[in-house]
Amino acid sequence: MKKHLLTIVFFVLIFHLNGNCQEDYFSLGNKFFQQGNFRMADSMFTLDIYKRSSPDCYFNRGVARLYLKDTTGFCSDMENADLIYSDKEAVLHYNRFCCKQVDTVYYDKKYKKTIKGKHRFFEVVKDLKYSNQIYGEAHNIYSIYTKVSADGSSSTFNLNEIETDIYATFFLKDSSRIYYSTITPPKTLGYDDLKLSKELIDKSISAKYNSFIVKNKLTSVRLFYSYIVNTSGTIENISFLGNDKNIDISEINDVLKKDVEMGLEKIKYKPGSFRGEVASFYKTIFFELN
Repeated sequence: MKKHLLTIVFFVLIFHLNGNCQEDYFSLGNKFFQQGNFRMADSMFTLDIYKRSSPDCYFNRGVARLYLKDTTGFCSDMENADLIYSDKEAVLHYNRFCCKQVDTVYYDKKYKKTIKGKHRFFEVVKDLKYSNQIYGEAHNIYSIYTKVSADGSSSTFNLNEIETDIYATFFLKDSSRIYYSTITPPKTLGYDDLKLSKELIDKSISAKYNSFIVKNKLTSVRLFYSYIVNTSGTIENISFLGNDKNIDISEINDVLKKDVEMGLEKIKYKPGSFRGEVASFYKTIFFELN
């Protein structure tokens, strides 16, 4: 991949000129960027991401947004290029410009703290600048894992498989770790328990709230929720994240949330763990009204 150096407000970023994006929008984005029309460059890269996203699209849009003094947008795009695609350049810039502090702790094969060079494992903990969150990654330098990530920004909803040495990711909540992923995640008790429960909830809420769909002239809307699977395998802290149509659902939200909670709370998990210790996990799910 050819790259071209651009100096931006006292530091250097590598701008991706040849990306794996939909060539028309990507080329137009580069053209507008080189002309100094960063607003149009942002728009073209956004269209490219919607068509078929890649780390280059996110990276270049992030650089354009930085010129537009949208530092939050810059960090969001670097984060997507990092977390979804493990783009090494995005990781470096995200750590440098989007984190208050980045700490690395090294561990030996028995997971006791050691110094760099004598380690087998290490953890990177990031205190994020534009959100009140501390994010962490655990690495095993002698193993390779397949990381599956989803990019919902594209109209095709891309699933990506990337080889990495990261075997766990987490965030801190009240000094306790909540894991996004480990090699031993929680599993539902019973065959396809989550899939079946999701289908039942989909049917139930679609029937109950069909008038809302008709009223808003929609064919369907996806509702996104998060929840925690605690160390007992029980679901808690169910939260509504938003919907894919960006419509106001406040008139049904409270009752709808209770219906979703009643459905999800029936699901039981075998707790997940990290290095043999039972842990809590953050999960997301969507339901469809149609």
